[in-house]
Amino acid sequence: KSTGEYIGLMFDEKVDEDTLDDLNPLQEVEFSINDKGGNWIDSKYMMFKFKRSYNKSRKITALITSVNDVTQQKKLAMQLEKSEAEQKNQVEWMFSILHVEPALLREFMEISKKELNEITSLLKKTKNAEKYAATLTKIMRIMGNLKNSASLLEIKLFERKAQKFEDAINKILKLKEIQGSSFISLVIQLEDMRSIINEIENLIGRLANIHSTFKTK
Repeated sequence: KSTGEYIGLMFDEKVDEDTLDDLNPLQEVEFSINDKGGNWIDSKYMMFKFKRSYNKSRKITALITSVNDVTQQKKLAMQLEKSEAEQKNQVEWMFSILHVEPALLREFMEISKKELNEITSLLKKTKNAEKYAATLTKIMRIMGNLKNSASLLEIKLFERKAQKFEDAINKILKLKEIQGSSFISLVIQLEDMRSIINEIENLIGRLANIHSTFKTK
């Protein structure tokens, strides 16, 4: 619809052509490349540009269209955005743990890893649809304990992630029919929480090295 409206404006002689550049909805279009089975392999990003073509009477008769492959520029921009997001997360993680006593933080990390593994095990073991709700209730209790621990230690980032996980469980429990595929979002969030724990452990290691270096000097 937006493309149709844009093309219509390009044929409207009362509208200045240069002012329409920012309205072009096809400046960055993603095309999926799939295998024979229909599975996604890669993406290409194309940029469509339009220029008016006039006759001798200065009437718009057609649009000249050019298409450029901007995949490399797009992927570089995505990598930069991802890198900036990771750096921002690391700063947030660092401020989340600096105020926590090392012994308490180590205990929290070990308990968190153990409980996340327990949740993963419960998700894998539950094959009977009749037991899905009971399993989710048990998982909710485990995640609630983790969230409370994070709250007590004021590790806000992990507390928010745990709350998001609980919200996802509540959403599944409200479904008329819970299926195995309903757990996909939970599995993804579990991996995200594991990555946070790994990053925090890496940060602790780096902070310890910095402290050791300055102590030696």
